[in-house]
Amino acid sequence: MKAIILDYGRGVRKLDPNESYPYSLSQINGHKAVEWNIRALKSCGIDEIIFVCGYHIEKLIAKYPQYKFYYLLNWEQSSLGKVFEVIQDESDTAFIIFSGETVFRQSALEKLLSGRESLRFGYRNESEQDPILAYIEAQRWSFFQDAVEKFPTKTLSEALIHIKELCEKIDLDDQAVSLNSPFELTQFILGSKAQTLQRLKPLLKRSMILSQISFSTNRWKTAQKEIIDQVQQTFESQQIIVRSSSVNEDGWESSAAGHYTSILNISRGDSCAIEQAVNDVICSYGDECSSNEVLIQPQVENIALSGVTFTRDINHNAPYYVINYEFGDTTDGITSGESKSHEKMILRRDFQGPFDYFWTAPFLEAVKEIETLLNYDSLDIEFAVSKKGQIFIFQVRPLVACANQKINDCDFFKEHQNIQSFCEWLSQGRQPVLGDGLLLGNMPDWNPAEIIGTHPGSLALSLYKKIITDDIWNKARQKSAYKKLPNEPLLYSLCHQPYIDIRASLTSFLPENLSDRVAEKLIRYQCEKLRDNPEFHDKIEFNIALTCSSFDLEKRLEELVQNGFLPDEIEELRRELRHLTCQCILNRKTSIQAQLSELDQMISQRERMKKALKCENPTHIIKELQQLIENTKRYGTRPFSILARYAFISMSFLRSMADDFFPSENDLDNFLSSISTVATEVSMDLGGLKKNHSGYQSIVEKYGHLRPDTYDITSLSYAEAPELYFGSNKIDLSQSQNCPRSYLLDRQKLLQQKLKDQKLEIPAKNFIDFICDSIVAREFAKFEFTKNLSLILDSIKVAGEHFKIDRDDMAFISIENLLKWSSQSLPSTFVVDLKREINHMKKRLHLSRAIHLPSFISSNRDLHYFIVRDSEPNFITNKKIQSSILYLDENKRFSKKQINDCIIVISRADPGFDWIFSHNIKGLITQYGGIASHMAIRAAEFKLPAAIGCGENIFERLIKAQKVCLDCGNKQIKILS
Repeated sequence: MKAIILDYGRGVRKLDPNESYPYSLSQINGHKAVEWNIRALKSCGIDEIIFVCGYHIEKLIAKYPQYKFYYLLNWEQSSLGKVFEVIQDESDTAFIIFSGETVFRQSALEKLLSGRESLRFGYRNESEQDPILAYIEAQRWSFFQDAVEKFPTKTLSEALIHIKELCEKIDLDDQAVSLNSPFELTQFILGSKAQTLQRLKPLLKRSMILSQISFSTNRWKTAQKEIIDQVQQTFESQQIIVRSSSVNEDGWESSAAGHYTSILNISRGDSCAIEQAVNDVICSYGDECSSNEVLIQPQVENIALSGVTFTRDINHNAPYYVINYEFGDTTDGITSGESKSHEKMILRRDFQGPFDYFWTAPFLEAVKEIETLLNYDSLDIEFAVSKKGQIFIFQVRPLVACANQKINDCDFFKEHQNIQSFCEWLSQGRQPVLGDGLLLGNMPDWNPAEIIGTHPGSLALSLYKKIITDDIWNKARQKSAYKKLPNEPLLYSLCHQPYIDIRASLTSFLPENLSDRVAEKLIRYQCEKLRDNPEFHDKIEFNIALTCSSFDLEKRLEELVQNGFLPDEIEELRRELRHLTCQCILNRKTSIQAQLSELDQMISQRERMKKALKCENPTHIIKELQQLIENTKRYGTRPFSILARYAFISMSFLRSMADDFFPSENDLDNFLSSISTVATEVSMDLGGLKKNHSGYQSIVEKYGHLRPDTYDITSLSYAEAPELYFGSNKIDLSQSQNCPRSYLLDRQKLLQQKLKDQKLEIPAKNFIDFICDSIVAREFAKFEFTKNLSLILDSIKVAGEHFKIDRDDMAFISIENLLKWSSQSLPSTFVVDLKREINHMKKRLHLSRAIHLPSFISSNRDLHYFIVRDSEPNFITNKKIQSSILYLDENKRFSKKQINDCIIVISRADPGFDWIFSHNIKGLITQYGGIASHMAIRAAEFKLPAAIGCGENIFERLIKAQKVCLDCGNKQIKILS
């Protein structure tokens, strides 16, 4: 029997012809493709091998002179019929024929040879549309040649498809593959966990795979003692690890990674322990097939860190390396989900450094070596690095990703380059914004990640900018005696991801009369401090900026003295902060009552606009929207911003006077929980409300505007889903013995003395009124302002219904593209144009979600490479609870029964989630949010144990967990199961 290899195609072309080669010379897993095939042929007794070549035939002849070669003239235009003319003399016996682009194992050839018919082909998939290996007996040669001439084709596969009904078809069971299918090629090279490691072990030069003993569950049943003896005689290490190697563990469409048991720290000399460990691993397979294996290896010692690497983003197949790791001598912290020092490194695949850790560069070289060997770059690799820098590979498997979520690499890099160019512009000095360099964050100041999320829809992002961060944010600060920044936006978006310009934010917190010299010096210092302490990026008003006077001001000013500020500069800053604070508290710029009066105007005008927006004409709705948004900015957002700033000043004073006025850890929480606000009223009204309650409808009308994602049109409002949001449990709002105002009035003399010590010429009574009134007014302003926002969203939803565009699609339209038609007639193509914008923004948002950016950006390097570390949440109360958890995914709906008695986990500390407090929840954990965020205040009010702002790493682990221990007193979140 002969083998005929058809390798006359163009092959692999390089710019340098000396580097070009035929397909047969392609490298696969450290060996040339043809050598895989020759090994399989010889194993089946086929030694006579014939090549039909064209492109660079000389390279094959030089490498394998012992075989027979035919050169195909005009190979670029030749058909398969010409090939058969050339090899006519070889048709005297049966032969195997295949393309040089094909690689197969011995098992595939054995299957083909075991067939019964004289003409047969082997295929790879169920459709039988990719025959890649054929067997032809001598007597069928002329028949096959006639068929080829009847159906002129260039490739063997095409010819076989034409006559497939006349052939015996044999499933090669993934044991043969085409070189032109990288995914299938890697699937061919890899196997079970044990097979993959065994195949890669002799090929790796930049990393190490430990020796192993593997065996099937069937063999274990009959050879336990023999296997245990082999383990004890083979390994030198005193400790071994018994690992799973299931056939379902490393699939290509799905993965059961981490589903099965692996057992560490087994003594090599303890036969009983080995037997028990193997049985436990096998038991974890359940009733699965008997071809599952168990893998035993020596346990690595002196480990510095271990983890798991994805060689592409798992959700979108974007070109990143995502490395999850933890430091320490264990090797299963990341894979088991029990990591105590979890870090995640994210870097673009083309990033060359510099890196933060010594091991990163050599580790990436080791990963790239594996990718090259497998000719595949979507892998999941478990690894460890020793204290001496040796890299150990524990597992390599295909990265299971959703194929329809993949993004195009060219689109990705082009968009990423646009982000980089934009950030280079932002990093330049520009008056009146002080400081220099790049400083962006998604949590400072107005906290966009907390309120609209990190990847908001077009409507949510554009509304947020329109009514807050374009200009109103600074107009409100100016009215509170802060620095004027005309026409400066606070928020920029990087491929639709919202970021606060931290330099603008810090500049806006300067007292209005501070000299340019001190202002510039202060901002430069604050920027450098933030760069040195990036963990402060979501706490800049507490740890970086000086926004008002307080009882701990001298302590914070001392920090400036230690960092080169002169006495006259310190004195000027102290004086201006005192002046600003007095201006706010004594209503010299504007008063709390003045802001409440503006809110009254918004409320009265809203009632008029409600009627106008109920019209049937969508054109009229768009025109009314313009006025509604302007009124919301002028009479809603601006007073709310001022009142929120006043409440922050109050909180700064309360926290700085804790030692004298709130000596125990719970006293301040109790004080805050005793302040009755509109938020308290919400929970009192919603808690215990039943559908047949006489006041049910009025309550629905009163709170119907609230929604979990305040700016998201797709989020159902309370009015749209009252059965979900209105609870059935009375909320315990036990008050302190004294009302908050009385509590402070009882300490009025001490308070007056502290104000005098700070040289704040503020009567204690005015100070007390300001503290209590500002916190109440802030909550009222927020409540009323969100009514306007809800009306805006409802009106847009109604307009969309007229255009036959549902609310989910309206989320992709920017508010500017609607409002531009408020002063002109709608064109006949209006709906077509809207739908075009929707489709474009869907694609853009899909790309945005594939681009990883850190929460804090201080250099262009951060756009390409950053590390996500576990965050320190803001813990509320000192309570400790254990409970099951429920992740309130924005895309899912939950029943009251599911929500009650759980620790609730949400991404954002959005005010629209207030409805959860009307249920009997045990605790609360959020991904985003600071100590002064809405949910932190609400949790303190209800004395509810909470962890606000746990960060990305902890949050990702929590949403996969079932039960946790929330220990606020010890500032810990422990995953129990």
